[in-house]
Amino acid sequence: MTFVHLHVHSEYSFLDGACRLKNLVSRARELRMPALALTDHGGLHGAVEFYQLARENGIKPIIGCEVYLTPGSRLEKAKEQRKNYHLILLAKNRKGYENLVQLVSRSHLEGFYYKPRIDWELLSAYAEGLVALSGCLSGEIPQLLLQDNYCQAELKALEYRELFGPDFYIELQNHGLKEENRSNLLLRKLAQKTGIPLVATNDVHYTDSRESTVQELMAAIRRLQKNNDPIPFPQKELYLKSSSEMKDLFGEIPEAMENTLKISEKCNLELGLGSVRLPDFPLDQGISHDDFLFHLCREGLATLYHPLTVQIEERLEKELETIRKMRLAPYFLVVADLMAFARRKGIPAGPGRGSAAGSLVTYSLGITHVDPIKHNLFFERFLNPQRPDLPDIDLDFCQQRRNEVLSYLTEKYGAGNVAQIGIFSTLGARGAIRDAGKALGIPEQAIDLVAKNLPRFSGLGGIEHALSTLPEFKELPLQEEPFRTLIEKAKSIEGRIRHTSVHAAGVVIGQGNLSKIVPLQFASGGETVTQYGPESLEALGLIKIDLLGLRNLTIIDSTLKFLINTRVIKLTPESIPLDDPATTLLLQKGETLGCFQLESSGIRSLLKKLKPNSLEDLIAVLALYRPGPWDSGMVERIGEGDIT
Repeated sequence: MTFVHLHVHSEYSFLDGACRLKNLVSRARELRMPALALTDHGGLHGAVEFYQLARENGIKPIIGCEVYLTPGSRLEKAKEQRKNYHLILLAKNRKGYENLVQLVSRSHLEGFYYKPRIDWELLSAYAEGLVALSGCLSGEIPQLLLQDNYCQAELKALEYRELFGPDFYIELQNHGLKEENRSNLLLRKLAQKTGIPLVATNDVHYTDSRESTVQELMAAIRRLQKNNDPIPFPQKELYLKSSSEMKDLFGEIPEAMENTLKISEKCNLELGLGSVRLPDFPLDQGISHDDFLFHLCREGLATLYHPLTVQIEERLEKELETIRKMRLAPYFLVVADLMAFARRKGIPAGPGRGSAAGSLVTYSLGITHVDPIKHNLFFERFLNPQRPDLPDIDLDFCQQRRNEVLSYLTEKYGAGNVAQIGIFSTLGARGAIRDAGKALGIPEQAIDLVAKNLPRFSGLGGIEHALSTLPEFKELPLQEEPFRTLIEKAKSIEGRIRHTSVHAAGVVIGQGNLSKIVPLQFASGGETVTQYGPESLEALGLIKIDLLGLRNLTIIDSTLKFLINTRVIKLTPESIPLDDPATTLLLQKGETLGCFQLESSGIRSLLKKLKPNSLEDLIAVLALYRPGPWDSGMVERIGEGDIT
């Protein structure tokens, strides 16, 4: 008998689920399961990544969420309102997905009180296109039954059926708990009386039974209590069980097994990945985005080039033709408008960096201030119709005034249509040691002895690498307790997702209404951020705009204002010649502290070695100070004065 798992938590159920999505999908394929659901706690952070992986492996993805339903109003946030119930929601189709996104977003933006909560009002408003399962032991109906409130449980079950119709199911789980045995008997009785269908699930929190200790440790970190304290469920049963294992548990209720397949057949969500969803730049009726972009570019070129040569005009037409073919004109208009706002408000902005500086279009629009003709820069590095990559324009603003730029975007395109991009912080070597040690109750002194010698950033090598290469660890008795257990447990959680954070620069603008397709939440600092990371947003066809706040621009702006106010000199960055002898001498001496991209000790040493004489030399130094050229020995072969 085939079975489909409909209650599954990944590592995007932060510090609770231990399933890594690749391993989860791979295991489902090994078990020959036709479909698989993802139902993380209170969020959809991993939904797009899961959708892609499942499709790639020939498995139907079912996007869902285990939501928290408060018995009162989501807007009430008093101490007595902390109680909530669990409910599984699965998207049947596009409408269901959009409604699920709305429920999840509003649970965070409106209902968050210890947990992201919805209420019956929201559930009723967004029930279309969703399948609902009554939930685990923390579901509303099981809770009422366990409190011997059978009549109220029956009334509540009928309410759910009235709301969801034939798409409401009474959920059965069997992890060996006494409460489950009692609850299941009552749930089956309730289903028989009301005619509501049953469905069997396993509360999956890890892929393989051998990962139970990993999940146990992560849950202990979340609870900030010792690992050997009582836990709320038997850990070894919460894995992705085979169809035969589920049959052993629910063989006497074949309809509960069969209904997993029926539910999967109902769920046929198409996310439409691959199509680009550009922000809608407002224009007067009758004017196309392509025509308006052409007009702005021609206007800009007329002020930048005297005379306007055939070569320049042909280059512009070639770039615009590529932009037309890729239907990206609205994106360029959005970015150009943003830079125009910054100029109007006197917000210091960078001249442009990255591949976008190779575009004549961005130069003519005032997005960048680097002449691609003069410096022989290639547009194709930025945008190429042969590559499916979306454009990526990095915009640098004065750190103190970056929020003004964000506010402008929000006002122009709507609060529900603009968000900063969320990212996921993982447990690095130090973090894994400290979190594991605290959860295990290991003395702080022992934790510090290991943690202080580990690299701060995971890119510099993990725990295993550090133990085998760093001399500091040769003095520690690593094979003795508590070090042996601490290191073993920390290695098992290293690299796993711990929590969400905010991308340093990334902002996304939706097409119409971002919150219809992207779940949103508040970051710890109060910013509205996406639950999807950059890769998932790009897969959905949404274009990221990077608005980086640079301290260097703030310092430059403050310095210029100081010089003007003290009447020393009226100076602008543009008025300083690129071959200024005093500046060149400082570069050759490596006296570049406070200079963007030139202040690390490594690049200052390289400046002193190579002694750049021109802007071209400086460009070469920056290009050489990269892992590839550096590791190849190229730098050693270059002599002084022979950079370019």
